[in-house]
Parts: sequence; structure tokens; C-alpha cells
Amino acid sequence: MKTSFFFCLLLGLVSVMPAQTAVYDFFSTNGLAGPTSTPPCNQITASDPGSVGAAWINYAQTNNPAYVINLGVGNLVGFDQTFQMTFGSNNWGGADGMAFVIADTASSRLASAGQGIGYAEGNTCGPSLGNCFIDNSIAFEIDTHPNAGTGDPSDDHIALQLNGTEIHTNPSTSLALVTLPDIEDGLIHNIRLLITSVGAGASYTFQFFFDDLTNAKITHSFTAADLAAIFPDPSTVIWGVTGANGGLTSTQKFGQANVCSTSAFPVEWTFFEGEPQKDGSVQLIWGTSREENNNGFEIERQRADGWDILGRVDGQGNSQDAYGYVFTDIIPKAGFNVYRIRQIDFDGQSTYSSLLEIYIEPSNSLVRIFPNPAGDYFSLQLPSDQMEGNMTLAYFDLKGQQVYRQAVSVSLGEGYLKAKTPDLGAGIYMVELQKYQQRVMPPARLVLR
Repeated sequence: MKTSFFFCLLLGLVSVMPAQTAVYDFFSTNGLAGPTSTPPCNQITASDPGSVGAAWINYAQTNNPAYVINLGVGNLVGFDQTFQMTFGSNNWGGADGMAFVIADTASSRLASAGQGIGYAEGNTCGPSLGNCFIDNSIAFEIDTHPNAGTGDPSDDHIALQLNGTEIHTNPSTSLALVTLPDIEDGLIHNIRLLITSVGAGASYTFQFFFDDLTNAKITHSFTAADLAAIFPDPSTVIWGVTGANGGLTSTQKFGQANVCSTSAFPVEWTFFEGEPQKDGSVQLIWGTSREENNNGFEIERQRADGWDILGRVDGQGNSQDAYGYVFTDIIPKAGFNVYRIRQIDFDGQSTYSSLLEIYIEPSNSLVRIFPNPAGDYFSLQLPSDQMEGNMTLAYFDLKGQQVYRQAVSVSLGEGYLKAKTPDLGAGIYMVELQKYQQRVMPPARLVLR
């Protein structure tokens, strides 16, 4: 299911205005969360599966010809506006993207959230997400999730589509496609639509910009005959934004330029990276360029049926400065470790970072314990028979919390350590051998019944 946004444009072009000073107004047709600031930064979807939203330009309230689009023959003016979009920060489990659409005002689909993005061919309105498609339309679909059967590339991309189709392999309705880097990054993205009239409306050139507002990502021209085949009346159209999460989760917002930058997300992420360390741990680092009402971060690692909380790092509260953070997963799993960071506001609201995957070689991550599950005693295989002296066994639960420490002695030449099983509850623990509070070998997995 596609969760893309739509900028469905009111086809009634106005004078080309590279700068915008007036505030535009939107009306909701299906439960839009509403503006989060004035001028509005509209929340289209919440971070909940099944969240839907739509907003359409309200010309009567806006009362500004710069926001009108007219694609009729004889029209000499154009359209040039810059907007902001936020696609959420959940790169793997997030919503599917957005689309900038120009639609017929008479379309019965405008009151529907649509199928995911509100722009899917061959669907009819349904009771749940309002499975509708917007026919008689032009859309710049900003797609962040590949869907089977649509011709989606694996990369995020922008596609120029016609008449409610999102199938990129259809030559009659899919006109252009360009790939993007990952854009579900929690950051503000600027977009610009420039429409210029050629020959007094004999044709129109559309240019769509993403982040770089001087070099268009997609340029395409429509003749008056092309537009007449799409719209019953090319001089009367409407534009707006529509989106839905389907079964995914992303807080997605849209607003006028320089509006969302202070309210789109509690933090603006700059990076999230990780690297295995020589001692077998994984060091996670991330950065922010701005924080608002940020109480802190919880670091989570994925398990088969959910997520474990590994630890917490305090945030800066409110800050306009850049900050970097570090957290160490001292006992990563053998194989793939998937991490995410949950950012928590002071009022308990939260957002998520993108996902980060780190691979730990199994041969280097665990050593052998026997018997396992253990009885009253167990033996720990040592990496060398040259180890000796007084040491400490540290026990950790699967959240990485230390739950027990035990003094032990290693004899030269034995190659293994025999230890009494601690009085802990049944479960799986990681055992780490330390000397002078420093790890001297990779952790081992111990099962207690």
C-alpha cells in the first residue's frame, strides 16, 4: 500500500512569483490532523498504522492569485511556489512517500484519503482507508517504498504520473522517473513547482525541484491538447496534499516554505551510524542540528518479536546547536543487529530515527560454554591457555543491563574457567570475562533453566 502525499493543484495558473509573502489556507476533507503552526505546517499522517489525511488549497480564504493555477489556452501567467515536506524518520518501517498532484475540481475522489497515497489506479472507494484513486490528474509522486507490480525501483524516487496511476511501467501514464537518496531522514526537504506558459497557453512546461531549488529533477511539457485530454476544464483545477500510512508508521507534514523548520519534528537528525569495536561491542553515534522539547533518547535493538531497550541518553531539551551522542552496545548478537533510536519529548510523545544494521561475525562474537543450559557449575572456554590471574565474570541480561558480578581465578595452562552458576532467574544471559574492569574476551551466551 502506497502512502504518498499529493499536492493536487488547482488548475488556474497565476502570475509567476518566485517569492511568496502571503499565507495560504487549507481545508481538510477527511480528518487532517490540522495545522501545527501559523502559517500552517499541516500534519498529513500521524505515526500510527492506518493514519490518513488530506488538505486542499482554499482559494476563497487564501485570496492570493499566486496560489492559483490556470492551464487554459490563452493564459499568459504561470505558477512558482516553494514548499516544505517532512517524510518522517522511520526509513524501513515508515510510510511510502508523497506526490504533488494537479486535479480536476469535479473529481469525486477529492474527499477521500485514497489508497495509501490517494493515487492508485483501478481502485474504488472503500470503508477503511477510502480506497480511491484520483483520476483526471497530474502528479509528481515522491515515493519512498518499493511496491510489487508498480515498477518501483528500490531507491527512493520521484515519478511524474497521470490519471491516478502509480504503475511506472505504463508508457501512457508514467512520463518520467528520477531516483533520490533516502529521504525518510527526519529532516526538512524543500520542493518547488515551476509552471511556465509558452505561446499564450498553447503549451506549459512543468519543472519539479527537490532540495536543490535551482536545478529541476523533472522537466516535462504538455500541449493544450494534452491538458484537454486530462482535464475537462484545464482552467479550473485544485491542488492539495493527501496521504495515508497503511500498515506503516511515519509522521508526515507539509507546509509553506520556512514554516515547518521549527515545528516539523522535535529533533532534526543529522546522522545515525555505528561500528563494531575490537572488544566485540558496537558503538552507535548520532547527531542533531536542532532539538525542541527533547527529554532524551532510548536506544533499541530488534529481536524476533519486537524491540529491546538497551539504554537511555539524555537530550538537550531545547537547543539550536549541533550535538553528537554516543552509546555502546556491549553485548551485540552474532549476525545482524538492527538498531533504532526512540526520541522522547518531555510530554511523553516520541519519534523514531531511521534503522541501522550492523553485522557481527559469529566466530568473533561468542565463545563456548559447557554444559549449556548449565547446572550448578559451568565451564567457559578461554581463547588462550596463557591466560591466568584473578578476574571477574560479569553477567548481563538481554537488554544489556549488568545483573551480577563474580570473582574468579584462572590457572595458567588450563584453557578454560570453571565457575559456580549464580542464583539468577531462568533465562538467557551474556557472560563477560573482565580483568581490571576491561573485557578480555568476547561475551558468551549462558542459558539458565
